[in-house]
Formats: sequence, structure tokens, C-alpha cells
Amino acid sequence: MIPVLLLVFCVPMVVTSYKIAEYGSTIESQIHEAEKEIHAQGVALEHLVRAMGYGGFIHQFKNLILRHDPNIATPINLRLQEVETALNTLGAMPLSKQDLIAVAVIKETVADYKNSFATALQMIEQNHEIATIDKAVKVNDEPAFAALSFLEESWQEARTREMEVYKNTKAAATAVYWSQIFVIACFLVLVFISYRQAKEKGLQLAEVVDGAAEGIISIDSKGNITSFNNAAERIFEFSAKEVISNNIKLLMPENVAKHHDSYIKNYMSGALPKVIGIGREVTGRRKDGTHFPMNLSVSSSGGKKKFFTGIVRDITEEKKALQELKLSNRIINESPDLIATIDANYRITQANTAFAKAFASNETTLVGTNFLTTVGSKFDQDLVRQEADRCFSGEIVHVTKRYYHQKNKQEHLALQYLPMVDSGNKVYQIIFLAQNVTELKNGEESLRKLVKRLDLATRSGGIGIWEWDIVNNKLDWDDRMYEIYGVARSKNDESYEFWEKAVLEEDLPQLKEDIDKALEGIADFNSSFRIRRPDNTTRHIATKGIIQRNQKGAALVMFGVNIDVTEQEEQQLELVHARELAEQANKAKSDFLSSMSHELRTPLNSIIGFAQLLETDTESPLDDNQRESLKYILKGGKHLLSLIDEILDLAKIEAGKLTLAVEPVDIHRLIDECLSYSKVLAEKNDISIEANIDEALPAINCDRLRMKQCILNLASNAIKYNNPNGKVRLSCHSLDADRVRVAISDTGIGIPQGKQTELFSPFNRVGAENSGIEGTGIGLALTKKLVEEMGSRIGMESQPDIGSIFWIDMPVSKSPAMEEPDAQKKILKNLNIGKTQRLLLYIEDNPSNLALMTAIVDKLKEITLISAHTAELGIALAEKYNPDLIVLDINLPGIDGNMALNILKSNPQTRHIPVVALSADAMPESIKRGLKSGFQEYLTKPLNIAKFIDVLRQLFDGPQHGISQSH
Repeated sequence: MIPVLLLVFCVPMVVTSYKIAEYGSTIESQIHEAEKEIHAQGVALEHLVRAMGYGGFIHQFKNLILRHDPNIATPINLRLQEVETALNTLGAMPLSKQDLIAVAVIKETVADYKNSFATALQMIEQNHEIATIDKAVKVNDEPAFAALSFLEESWQEARTREMEVYKNTKAAATAVYWSQIFVIACFLVLVFISYRQAKEKGLQLAEVVDGAAEGIISIDSKGNITSFNNAAERIFEFSAKEVISNNIKLLMPENVAKHHDSYIKNYMSGALPKVIGIGREVTGRRKDGTHFPMNLSVSSSGGKKKFFTGIVRDITEEKKALQELKLSNRIINESPDLIATIDANYRITQANTAFAKAFASNETTLVGTNFLTTVGSKFDQDLVRQEADRCFSGEIVHVTKRYYHQKNKQEHLALQYLPMVDSGNKVYQIIFLAQNVTELKNGEESLRKLVKRLDLATRSGGIGIWEWDIVNNKLDWDDRMYEIYGVARSKNDESYEFWEKAVLEEDLPQLKEDIDKALEGIADFNSSFRIRRPDNTTRHIATKGIIQRNQKGAALVMFGVNIDVTEQEEQQLELVHARELAEQANKAKSDFLSSMSHELRTPLNSIIGFAQLLETDTESPLDDNQRESLKYILKGGKHLLSLIDEILDLAKIEAGKLTLAVEPVDIHRLIDECLSYSKVLAEKNDISIEANIDEALPAINCDRLRMKQCILNLASNAIKYNNPNGKVRLSCHSLDADRVRVAISDTGIGIPQGKQTELFSPFNRVGAENSGIEGTGIGLALTKKLVEEMGSRIGMESQPDIGSIFWIDMPVSKSPAMEEPDAQKKILKNLNIGKTQRLLLYIEDNPSNLALMTAIVDKLKEITLISAHTAELGIALAEKYNPDLIVLDINLPGIDGNMALNILKSNPQTRHIPVVALSADAMPESIKRGLKSGFQEYLTKPLNIAKFIDVLRQLFDGPQHGISQSH
């Protein structure tokens, strides 16, 4: 009975034990194999999504087309390698038939992109338009992304099936347990252990997820987070507890989060996905609110109740590395050295511009070509192979070769072959680097010559070289230093004190201060001083030095030079003295010109002034003979005045004191004015004058009055030196966009070739002195200097008995001509000032000038004249009679006119009276100074009576001063 009972209990026990062991083994085997394959497949898929999608080779390919930037080719090649690696890995896995078809679709699309990539590079090199390139390299990648989405869903389903295996096995084991309760009771411990092992194996998949380097996040169809692995916690700095059950928008920037719900809704309704099943670069948000770039791949799974799993990778460092790679590629490409990389099959994988230029090609066409053939065209191909093979064996190779560049120019190249090894310490490619060392080779001979020349230069230039050992306080001098200091070389190094004793005592403090500043690093050592040599002669020394320091910044050695600048110092003193003499001479010249102007203009004032009165006298008119004589007086006076003005102008130009008002000027208006003056002179000399002026002429840059003076001078000469009934032609046209030419031609006597070079010299009339034609010999010299001062050019051509042509080329202005006020063309029909009686005080010490003013005022019935011959008397008369106007000479005995003006303006009784200067000092500086000091007007002698009358009218139109009845 017992054996039967034992059999009854043991058989089920054995069967149950076998079942449990069988199921335990099945659980362990299935979980282990499934998790291994699923994990590997997931990693390969993640790499494939990252390398293809946003930031991957397709995205970079489109950037290449948009930016026309060949540098983007490098990251495209890297991404293509990643895609091919991931596809090969997937293809080697035990995938389903549908999965393998999906992989084949992706491979076909990648192949199309590779072909388009080569075409795009070629079209960019040929500088095609972006639209043309985009159309030519268009690839339909929708099937590839659909296949990629299918693979992701297949992977998700595989993960789900893996979990189902565990659940089914657990259910079977539980059924056996309840059907064989007695047996399970007997083997409770064994079942418990098996169950725990099965549970641990089942949880291994979760451990794999938590141990993944990428963040893995799952959400439901409402966007709520259902799982959040350890990597996600590190990336977003949230714990899983903080985000589980919260909406995924918590991890997004605000501008993206507000659209996320619509993305899921659209996807659920069948719209094309923007992220799901595709993958792209997006922006994430950390717990502290900061944003960062990340690569996101999202896949969906489940039936009606879908959930989504996202794989997140922080690409902050990757983007930084990509930027550094771009910079590195740019540096390499712009390097003057020849750089290329070669793989194990001797194919060139990358080449910079210098390399391509050296071998008569370009970077794009060189990639993929045979390195030995390319480089062997310039060097021995067998030797190049040997050098490359040595490098592939791990050796760094250095060689120097002669190289014949374009136009058979020989150069020297230093070649280096540098091995690049992988993690297994195997050389997978080498870097070829060639540096042009022609200059270095040629420099050896140049250096030898340079040393010889330097020694010669230091000797001839009085340059001594020294070295000061600061630590030991010793000096090392070259031979030239001993020559400069006039002492013999000693056997040992000199001491610092030896040098210090040679320096003049009064120069030593400043020199020591300069040395101390250099030692402290405050300033460079750059100083000068004097030394006393043993022969008691003094020499001037200029010195410079640089300091060598240790790592802590302490001064160790100072290197420098001493330059004997004694001769230069003496020459500088002579130059200073010469400059002072020149300034004194210039001042004396200015004083002379001012004095000459005053002395000449004073008598001319009377001559021309009285002549003008006689000419306009209607009460006692002159007879014809007197009028003819008066004409010569006026003509001679004006000629003398013109001579004085031209001499002063010429002197001012040479002294650099002429002030010009260069501005945009209307050339048409300027020429019209010159023609109106010239036609009057031409009619008097029986000369016909014609003009040929282009209608469309730009404004020119010049001083309007001075340029008018120059053109009139040339026109006057063309009229004066013409033949009877001759012709003068004035033309104006544009030479080019920057110059306008005014040309004046005549049919006159012409100028011999041998005398044309003297034409622009002052006081040289080139043989016309005895011709009877008026002239000073200054006009052309002054014209040339004025033209050149205004930035213009003057020139001439002449043939004896045919005529001459003079021209001025003027610069075109970039601005329109300035508006010019209408010229005051007032013709004095009479000398009436007004109906109100006026009192004029004239302060003048010259009797003839006073007589002229009296004669002028006698013609003005409404003006009463009182006069004073000194400023002191004039001031007293002004206080007593309160005149309506004071005319004041500047050069007076005692108090001069300027001081008298100050006294009048500071006196409350006279400060309201307008004061007009009338002076023979016609220097521009004097006129400017006079107007600035307070003169109402500054008139010069000889007095222009018409202008004086005009000034009186303007002043008397102002506030009435009132004259007492006693006047």
C-alpha cells in the first residue's frame, strides 16, 4: 500500500517538478535571447534614426544645397557612414521578411542620396543656382521614412511580445500550481526560487531601459508621462516621481508646448506626422527652465489605445563639437600648407585648397582619387608608396623633397606622414602634410649674408650691442660698444657700475628711472643720455632694451643697443636754429609786406581818389585833353594797385597764409561772368571772342572769386597778346567723371618753345617787356599757384605766329553748387545819401587823405564832416559831438586805430556810434582781425568811392542818431 501511495504522490511530483523546471528554463532562455536581440535592434534603429533624420545626412544634404557651402560635405560623409553601419547591423539580424524589405527600401533611398550628393557638389562647384541644384538632386525619401516608421513599430511590437512571453509562462506555471496543490506544497521552496528567478529575468528589460544612455520616455494618447528612465532624469534634471502622470509639455519650451496636444490629435486622426516615426532635432526644457538642443525619435505602438515612446539624446556637446569641426575644417582648408588624408587603399578622403592647387586640381575632384598617382606626378611614386607604407605600419615619417612648381620654379617641401589609429591601435588612415620650406632653405645663405651685413651696419651706423646679466650685475659688450665709449676691451665682463660712471651726472637720475620702470614691467626701456669719454669728449647715446624674465616674472637678462646719435643731435640743433631763423625771416617778410602795402596804398588813395572825383565832377567838367590825361592817371594808378595786389597774393601763397574758400560752384555762372568782363576788353582791342560751353556740366570745387581771377587773367592775356582783328575762343567741357576743363585759345603771336618753361616764373614776360603791351610778369605765376592751391591743374600749348591755348582742369564736386546771392550792381547816378542831416567824424593823420575825404563829403550835401589828426583828439570830439559815423584810420601816431576802437566801445557815451576802418593795411589777417574786434566795415586804401557811398547808405538806413541843431 505504501509503495502505491508513494507512487501516487511521487509520479505527480516528478511530473510537476519536470514541468516547473521546463517552464523555468523556457522563461530564462526566452528572456535572455529576446532582450539581447531586442536591445541590439533598438540601438541600431536609434542610430539609424539619428543619422538619417533632423541633424542627420538628409538634413545636412539640404543645408549643403541652400548654403552653397562645400564644408558641409564632411559631416554629410560622417552621417552617411553611420547610416550604412546601422543598416548593415540591422541586415545581419534575424529580422522578419517585412523588416528586411523595409531595410532594403531605406538602402535604396540612401544610394539615391549618395548619387545626388556627388551631383550637388559638382553643381555647387560650377556655381549653379539653388533652385536648379535642388531640382536636379531631388530624392523621394517618403518610402524610406515610411519603412523606418515600420521598423520602429515592429521593434515596439517585439518588445510587447517579449513581455507577453513572460506573462503567458507565468500563467501556465500558476495553472500547474493550482492543479497540483499538494505537489506544489511539497516543492514550495523550489517553486518560490524559480518564480523569483523568473521575475528577475522578466524585470531585466526594465533594467536595460533604465541603464540606457539615451533618455526613454513613454506617454499615453493624452500626452501624460507613463515612464521616465534614469537617463531622462539626468537630461531633464527632473526625477521620475516629479513627472510621472504629468503632461509631456512640462519638458518643452512654452512656444512648442502650446501646440503639442494638437500634434497628437492630428496624428490620431491620420494626419502626416511631424516627429512621430521620423525623428528630428528639437529643443528641450530642463527643470531650471533652461533650454537645450536634443535629438528626439518617437514611435507609436498599441491598438486603439495607443502609447508613444520617445528616445531623447542631449546633443549640446555634439553641436559644439560640430562647430569645432567646421572651424577645424576651415582652418585646414585655409592653411597654406598642403594637407590631405589617405585611407588604407591609398584613396584621398579629404584635401585642402593648397594641396589641390599644388597638384592642379580641386578638393572635390581629388576625393576618392589615388594618392600615389596624384602625388607621384610630382615626386617618385615608388618612394611615395614606401613612405606611406612606413606610416601605415605606425611610423611618423619626415622627408624633404625638391618640387618644381608652376613656371618651373623650384621649391623645397618638408613632407610629414602622420598615422591615425583606432581604438584597437590599428592605423586606419594617414595624414599627409607638406610645408613649403623654400624660404628656410634659401634663408640659410641669407642668414649668413645678413649676419655680415648686420655687423657692417652696426659699425657704420654707430650701433653697439650689449647684454646685462641682472642677477650677477655683469655687462657683456660687443666691440662696437667699446668703440662708442672710447675704452679698450677688458678680459672679463664689465660691471654695471663701470657703465654708470661713464654717464653724465645730470642725465643719470632720469636714466635710472627709465631702467627701473622697465624692470618693473611698467614701460619698455627706451631712453637717451650723454656720456663722457676718457678723451673728455661728450657723446649723445640713444638706447633701447628688452627683458628676459623667468616664469614668476622676475627680470633675468636685458638685451639692448646703444646708438651714437651725436651727429644727429647736432644736426637737430642746427635745424631748430635754422627754423627759428626762417620764422624770423618769414615774420620780417610779413612785416615788410604789410608796411609796403601801407606805404604804397596811402599815396595811391589820394591819386586814385581825386582822379575819381575829377572824373565824376559835373559842376566843373574837364575838357577832352584833361579827360585824356585823367584816363592815364587812373590807368596808371589801377595798374600800380593791381601790381601791389598780385605781389601780396604771391607772397601770401609762398608763405602759406592765403585763405581759400573752396566750395561747390556753378561753372556756367562763373564762365558767364568771365565772358561779360572779357567781351568789354575784347571790343576795346578789336578782338572777337566766342564761347563753346557744354550745356550739361557738373558743379566744380574751387574758390569762386579766385578761380574767376585766374580765368580772367588767362582771357586778358589772350586778348592783349593777340594779333589785330584776332580771335579768342573760350570753351568748357568735361574731361571725364572727375574733371572739367576750361580752355582759352587765341590767334596771337605765340610763344617760342625755348621760352615756354619760363612762362610761369614771376616777373618774367618772356620777351614782351619792350612790346608796349601792359603787364607785370606776375599774373601767370600767381594764376598757376592759385590754381594748384585749389586742387586744379594748369597747362598750355603754343606755336609762334599761330597762337596759344591755356587750360585749367578743375575737380568735379560731389555736391550741388552753392546758391549765390545776386551781385550788387548799383550804379551811382548821384551821390545823395538821404534827407536827414548827418555828422561824420574822420580820424586821419595824412593830409592828402583828409583832403580827399573833404572833397568827397563836399559832394554829399546831407553830411557834415569834422576831422581829427590823432586818436586822442578824435575820441574827445566823439564824446562832445556824438557823430552819426566815425571813419578811423588804423595807423595813427600815439594811440592806433585798434586801441581807439576799444576806448570808443568801452565808453557809454560813444559805444553806440558805428565805426568804419579805412586803412592802407589790406592784409587779410588785418581785415579779419579788424572786423572781429568790432569795426562795422573795414575799407582799404585806395578808397573805392562808390563802395564807400554804398556803406554810408547801409549804415544810415539804421537807427537815427540825431544831430543837434548846433551842428
